[in-house]
Amino acid sequence: PSVTLLDMFNFVSDVDTSAGGDASVVTETSRKDGEQDNKPDTGNDGSTRCFVGNLPLKVDESMLRNAFKDCGEIVDVEWLTDKQTGRFYGSSFVTFCDSASAQRAYSCNDTLSLHGRKLKINIVAKKIVSKNGSSDAGSQHRRMPPPPKLHDKPENCNTIFMGNLAFDITEDAIHNFFSRCGSIHEIRFLHHSDGSFKGCGFVEFDDTLAVDKAIKLHAKILANRPVRIDFA
Repeated sequence: PSVTLLDMFNFVSDVDTSAGGDASVVTETSRKDGEQDNKPDTGNDGSTRCFVGNLPLKVDESMLRNAFKDCGEIVDVEWLTDKQTGRFYGSSFVTFCDSASAQRAYSCNDTLSLHGRKLKINIVAKKIVSKNGSSDAGSQHRRMPPPPKLHDKPENCNTIFMGNLAFDITEDAIHNFFSRCGSIHEIRFLHHSDGSFKGCGFVEFDDTLAVDKAIKLHAKILANRPVRIDFA
C-alpha cells in the first residue's frame, strides 16, 4: 500500500519530551474505540512500526525486506509519495511482526545502507487519544526537542523540511528567516485536503551549501514558534 507525504503529517507530531522522551521516537495518534484490530502483536505495548528515510528512489519491497531480514519479519510497507504527482519521496513506514524486531531495526539507524545510502530509521510510537479528543495525562505538555544529531546529509541535498510553523506564516517571513543562508528557489507549504494549512512545508534553495546553514536554525524562533528543520 502507498501513503502520501500529506497523509504522513496527519498523524506524525512533535516528540513528547514531557517525560524525558527519546527524540528518536516519532509519535502517532490513535483513538480508543473499543474495537479489535488486526495489528500484529506489539509485545509489552511496544511499537512495531518504523519510519525509514533516505531510501534510494528505485527501491522496491523485496529490496527493503532483504535489507531488514536480520531484524525480523516485515508485515507491511507503506511508501510515501506526492499526492498529485505520485513522486516517491524516498521514505516509507515499515511495520514489523513485533516490537523487538522494530527495535532491532532502529538499532541499525545510520549503519544500515541500501544502494550506498545510509537509512534514517526511527520508531513510530502511539499516543492514545480519548473519544473526546483529549490526550493522556502529560502528553499535552510538549516542547521542541533539543537540536538532534543530524543524519548524513543526502547527496546534493538542496531542500529542507520545516515543521511547527505558525498557521499565519507568510513566504516573506520564510525568506527573511533564511536570508543569511542563501538564495531560495521555492517555498512549498503543505495543506490538508480541505485546503487548511498543516503547519509545515519545504524550502528549496539554489545550492546545497545554503542547506548546511539553514539546518543550524533548527529550534530557532520563527513567528513566535520554534521551527523544526531537517534535511528533505
